[in-house]
Amino acid sequence: NTQLKVCLVAKMRCAGTTRIGLVGYGAIGGTVARAIRDGKCGERCKLVSVLARKERQASEGVQVFSSERQSNAFEQFLASDWDLCIEAAGQETVRKYGVPILSSGKDLLLTSIGALTDDGLYSKLLETSRSHGTKLHLCSGSMPGLDWMQAAAIAAEDDESLHT
Repeated sequence: NTQLKVCLVAKMRCAGTTRIGLVGYGAIGGTVARAIRDGKCGERCKLVSVLARKERQASEGVQVFSSERQSNAFEQFLASDWDLCIEAAGQETVRKYGVPILSSGKDLLLTSIGALTDDGLYSKLLETSRSHGTKLHLCSGSMPGLDWMQAAAIAAEDDESLHT
């Protein structure tokens, strides 16, 4: 479900080629990386950098992708040539890296939107986004059925089912 929602946002954003930086290479990040690789996020979306907590995860995240950079150092990741950061690493990651990513002039898509229950963090992210001309995309789960149907339609999946 998250993979499809992320792809929906990525497709909507892709006017030209969108270079994606992915933070996190666990269950969600790995799924998102494979979806990008397999073209499910559109032909113009390209994974160019992966930031993972453990070097082993970062390396695994790019083994299948010949042109991507991997890192377990945020500064190196931020210096990579990407336009949209997809966060798939948890609420602490949003707290730690959200503002610096938006301040760098790059857009940010959050999957861990629970971090935004911190009003101070939410305000800071919005203010940073506005002042730097960047976009903060939210991959919400508040209406998962609707989100799922939209994403499935765009992803052109032949056979989808929703189990609740």
